[in-house]
Amino acid sequence: MKNFIRKRLRENLRIPSEYNKVLSDSDKEQIKNIPYNKIELNQVGDDGNDIINLSIGLKDINIDDSIVLDIQLVKDELYLILNLLIDYKLQNLGLGYKIIKQFIEEFGHGYFSNDKIVNDVQIPRIITKLKSEYDFVENGDGILIIKKNNEHKEELTNIFNSVS
Repeated sequence: MKNFIRKRLRENLRIPSEYNKVLSDSDKEQIKNIPYNKIELNQVGDDGNDIINLSIGLKDINIDDSIVLDIQLVKDELYLILNLLIDYKLQNLGLGYKIIKQFIEEFGHGYFSNDKIVNDVQIPRIITKLKSEYDFVENGDGILIIKKNNEHKEELTNIFNSVS
C-alpha cells in the first residue's frame, strides 16, 4: 500500500521517477556528451486546461521517467516553462541546459517567470548560457527566450509584455 501511495503521489505531483541505475563514469560522460538535438520531448498529458506535461527521452540512453518538464500555454501562444525536474543522479551533467535549448529549438521560444522559478541557482545559469544563442526580452516579471529566426518574435514580445 505504501508503494502504491508513493507511486500515485509521484504521478499526481509530477515528481520524476528515481533513476535506479548506478551511473558509471562512462555513463556520465555519455550523458554529458549527448547533443541537445538527441533529446526527445514527448507530450504525455495535460491538465485539461493550459498545462502540458512532457517526458524527456535521450536517444540511446534509457532514463525512464527521471526527468519532468511542464509547460503552461499562456494566451494560446506563449510557452511558460513551469517545471524542469531532474532526478538527483542525473543532475550536474548538462541536461537542464540541453533540454531547454531543445525545447526552444523545437517550439521557437520559452518564457521563464521570475515568480515561478523554483531553482534559483540552476535556472539563471541555464539562461546565462543561452544568452549568446537566442534573442532575449526581459522585464521585471520574467525572461522570454526567442529563437533568432522566429518569425513571430514581435507578436510573442507583445504577448509577453501584456501578461507581465
